[in-house]
Amino acid sequence: MIQERFDETIGLVRKHAAAYPVVEQLLELYGSSILVFSFFGRPAVGNSRQRILEEYQLRMSLARSNGEALPLSPRLLDGLRGAKHDHICISTFVTGIGVFRVFSDFAREELVGVLFSKRQKEEVAWRSHVFMNGVLLGRGGS
Repeated sequence: MIQERFDETIGLVRKHAAAYPVVEQLLELYGSSILVFSFFGRPAVGNSRQRILEEYQLRMSLARSNGEALPLSPRLLDGLRGAKHDHICISTFVTGIGVFRVFSDFAREELVGVLFSKRQKEEVAWRSHVFMNGVLLGRGGS
């Protein structure tokens, strides 16, 4: 199941790479390095579309008021506002260059948005999985 979710998410990213140029870096890393992957397994209160939208709106507002640059695309907020699904799956890829977050529906048919951040050390989730060259190696995390 983990390998399937990984492959489905990479497939979705590939399908929409032209619209999200930052994912080209993820696709290059996919075939040549180690990635740590985690995702929401199923719809829950914490991943409702409205809750995620409110969280990222708050993050953007706080960053602006603190004078910080937040790698948050208005396109993600627009995608969350326009998503037809009640819950959003966030798949996270931690790489040597930073963290990619892929926002989609749970069937991985609709790409809602993508974020890239250069922060990474604190990003490895407890329930994460290590992949090398697109193949599951095992469980990682702290």
